[in-house]
Amino acid sequence: MRQYRMNIICIGDSLTEGYVTKNTARYYPYSTTLKRILSKKHKNIHVHNVGLSGKTSHLILQNLKRLDLTKYNIAIILAGTNDLLHKTNRYIMNKLKEIHNYCLTQGISHIYALSLPQIHFDRPLRESKRLILNSRLNTWCKSTTYITYIPFGEKFMYNKHSKIWAHNGYHLSPSGYKHMGEFISKKII
Repeated sequence: MRQYRMNIICIGDSLTEGYVTKNTARYYPYSTTLKRILSKKHKNIHVHNVGLSGKTSHLILQNLKRLDLTKYNIAIILAGTNDLLHKTNRYIMNKLKEIHNYCLTQGISHIYALSLPQIHFDRPLRESKRLILNSRLNTWCKSTTYITYIPFGEKFMYNKHSKIWAHNGYHLSPSGYKHMGEFISKKII
């Protein structure tokens, strides 16, 4: 009997890539912890990270169109955080739908959509946009068959005293990315 191969692609911005701060020598992607945990339950697993620091949802989609997504059956997507400052919720939501739908048209059978986290310098207007966007994303995911909403932004709230946040307040610390991978793995399992 042939074993099912789980091919996961992690899509997003710096929070997917594992960026901490410019003073940190390397990246700490949550996908490393995710693979370690899922490998204990599933022997035939591959996890690929295509996080791009500083990229908007539009640029993330453009990058995806350069990749061969047909080899993946699961996608984990966190995009839109770099759009919050200058784009409307309608624009961001449309781009998120484009990213998710593009993945589905390329043969990915299931997507996990992560909500956007709060960051330390969120002004009331941007925080309001984030909350509305997460609500719309959640509602949209519930209306689709192949996309599951993961409340990442609701669980990873900024706290300057928390060890999961980097000192810059908008990226996670190395232990924060490990915690993120553990959180996501529980939602997938």
